[in-house]
This record gives sequence, C-alpha cells and structure tokens, in this order.
Amino acid sequence: MTIGAFRCGLGSQVLVIKLVPHACGVFDESRIDEGIVGDDEVVIRACDAMEEEGVVEFEVTGFGLGEWPVDVGYDLATVVTDLSVAYAHVSAGGGVGEAFDIDFCGQGVERLIRGVVMEDEVLLTLEDRLEPSRNESMRVPREELADMLGWLLCDFSVHAARLLGNAGGRTP
Repeated sequence: MTIGAFRCGLGSQVLVIKLVPHACGVFDESRIDEGIVGDDEVVIRACDAMEEEGVVEFEVTGFGLGEWPVDVGYDLATVVTDLSVAYAHVSAGGGVGEAFDIDFCGQGVERLIRGVVMEDEVLLTLEDRLEPSRNESMRVPREELADMLGWLLCDFSVHAARLLGNAGGRTP
C-alpha cells in the first residue's frame, strides 16, 4: 500500500472515501481493529466522540458527483461495518464473484454502492434513491479499492482507540 491511496478509479470514474486528517502515517493492516470496526455499538460511540471532539472530517465523492453530504456522527457510523465487509471481500482473502453493499442510508444522501469482486477489478454500481437517473456503474482496480478501504479502516481504528481508550483490545 502506498501513502496517498485514498482514491480509486480513473478520470471521471473515481471514488474517494476518506477521513481527514489521516491517523496512520504508515499503513499496517494489523492496525485495523476488528473489535472496533466490526462492532456497531463501538462504531457509534466512536463516531459520536469524533464528531463531538471535531477530530475528523468524513469525505466521500464519486460517480461523477461532487462531495456527498455526509457527516461523521451519522453517515460514517452507518457505513463503517459495511466498509469493513467490503474490505474483506476486495483484499487478498476475498473471492471472485463475492458481492458487498455500502449503504449511505442517511437522509439527504440515500445512496447505495453495490460491489462485485472480479479477478483484478471490482464492479461498483451506484443506486441513488433520490435521483434514480444518476444510477451508474464503474470498474475500479481491486488493489486500489482495497488500499483505499484499508487506509480508511486503519485511520478509523486509530482515531477511535485514541478517543475511546483501547475499546477493541489493541494498542493504536
């Protein structure tokens, strides 16, 4: 993984999902704490603390749309476990044909990204519940998507552990 792996795709077909500022100076997959990112209750507490403290911003752009109207307290809290599942599917351990959903169900966003893992790519399909005419698909390199999701989950784990203490059992 490389620093700056916070986007995937080419040209107008780019997806960016990230936290700012980044907490992982060097990516280390072992810093992704499943005790944090895999536990909805811990994720909600962490997102509440992150929003209250103002320590991070959550940014999403993609599918030819500008910045999506997302926030840390609700939108990030609703997608972290989806992002963790997506990461498991697109990282080295995931199999061809596996599918995942990243559901931005918050009012004002209401978009679903469906992914299907292919050999070296992932087919991402946007379902915009507010404007179905925006629905579109794009193929992104599997490794780029894994990098982006890995960095986001690492950053989230480190920020959450700092704010909540060692909630997931690992040291950041």
